[in-house]
Amino acid sequence: MWQRATVPAWVLLAGSAFNKHGHGATSTTGVTHMAIQQMLDGKNVDWLEPVSNAQYDASL
Repeated sequence: MWQRATVPAWVLLAGSAFNKHGHGATSTTGVTHMAIQQMLDGKNVDWLEPVSNAQYDASL
């Protein structure tokens, strides 16, 4: 289940994709993102492509 305050809840099932996103760091500061996930078939996440500082800064 995924929900934002102004949006109805979505039920997420295996293989669901809902939002390509990042987690709060900047090009000069770090962020610690802690998550607990279960493993399925030996993996728990599908990482997307790396983002350079220039790409990140251009989105601000």
